[in-house]
Amino acid sequence: MSEYVFCTSFPRVPGVIHIHTSKYDPREDTLEAKMRRREIGKYTLEWTLPVVNAALSEAALRKALRAHRARADKTGYDCDAMTARGEAVKLTTLRSEKIRKKAGLLRRLMRAA
Repeated sequence: MSEYVFCTSFPRVPGVIHIHTSKYDPREDTLEAKMRRREIGKYTLEWTLPVVNAALSEAALRKALRAHRARADKTGYDCDAMTARGEAVKLTTLRSEKIRKKAGLLRRLMRAA
């Protein structure tokens, strides 16, 4: 079973996003999602990303977004939601060592010529 990292924004604080984790998909209308809404208030769900380990992914994402920390709201980040999603995807995508060590297509074509 996967866990989820998701991003929310609040209408009362425009331009600031928040990062959260959950064991359940926040897009589904489950009891846990309802409890989460009650806990953090009215929000707009910007994106959700399934991950293997939500705690490690959240910690890495918060570290990557440290430069965007919102001054007025110490728990939020002053950046675009898609910028945060790009960082999250970059941090949670597994890459094979074989793929990294392979020469690029252009280099292989130049060697063959």
